[in-house]
Amino acid sequence: MSLVMQGDWSGAAAPAETLFTSGRFVSLGERDAWLAVRSDSARATIAFTTTDPGLQDRILNQGIFVWFDPGGGENRTFGIRYPVAWSGSPTGLDAVPGQPGSVEGPGAGRPGDDVEVYSDAFREHERYARADVPGLEVRTSRRGDTLMYLLAIPLRGHGHDSYALNAAPGDVVGIGFETRDTRTTGESAGSILPFVVWRNIRLAPRP
Repeated sequence: MSLVMQGDWSGAAAPAETLFTSGRFVSLGERDAWLAVRSDSARATIAFTTTDPGLQDRILNQGIFVWFDPGGGENRTFGIRYPVAWSGSPTGLDAVPGQPGSVEGPGAGRPGDDVEVYSDAFREHERYARADVPGLEVRTSRRGDTLMYLLAIPLRGHGHDSYALNAAPGDVVGIGFETRDTRTTGESAGSILPFVVWRNIRLAPRP
């Protein structure tokens, strides 16, 4: 399945009490970052965008962690880091043919297009090619001055080899976005302030 923006994903902010389930983008309050979430009885799709050049560079060079807390808090119970960079080169962008600012060329399966899946905070993780992550779909694209990150994740897993939120329709889930400087040497190591934002989202109830 191709992971694309469909339906009512607009720039108008939804009322805060809807907890972002309407699919409308809501400002995260810093670094020109916005969040929208849509869900149904099977999966949730998270859209994260930013026009901040520094944050875009950090994400494309070293990836962004997206954390989930099924209890609705800020515990790093389960997380995904994408794109997993190599040699400090921006990678992981999906091409948007003819779109200014889009990086065109081969995408999935090349170095820098891998995904790391974490459990129990940073203690354990597995690494996959983006096309091979069990149960998940993730991609980034850049259109003009906006970087968009899309992640689709099942609410419930199907077997031990499928990742999921372990949540039910109507549940409140904590979602966090975090960047970290994974370099330990060089002039730029640790020179950019980290980005850490948490929000609670209420998954859409069953129809």
